[in-house]
Amino acid sequence: MERVQCYLLAAPATKALGRELRRQAVLARTGNRGATAKAVADGLWQRLGDHGRSVTANERDRLRRVSALRGHSPSDSHPPSHLRCARIAAGLQFPAAVTLADADPDAVTIDTERSAPAARLAAATLRDIHL
Repeated sequence: MERVQCYLLAAPATKALGRELRRQAVLARTGNRGATAKAVADGLWQRLGDHGRSVTANERDRLRRVSALRGHSPSDSHPPSHLRCARIAAGLQFPAAVTLADADPDAVTIDTERSAPAARLAAATLRDIHL
């Protein structure tokens, strides 16, 4: 998990992702542009993933530098994020233990299995997020 956080979630990037999540929550609550809460919740994780993937490598590097300059840390019990990320980057790299191709029947089974809990979590997130 920390590797994923270091990949994208520098403090400024986290704020940008939070803004996008709040934007989606407002859209779900107001029904603006004809959107229903269910429609927004159904595509929430895909849209947030698309938003994260839209951050260019240059912007990601810039956000990491900003985080290092500010000394951002998730809490007092953690070292600054840039130090944690540097340690992870310097560590051993292991190949994935499990990989699935998009056409793999197991991938379809997994997607089907996680779709209902993901939809419930998206609806609860949009409902409960503090605006």
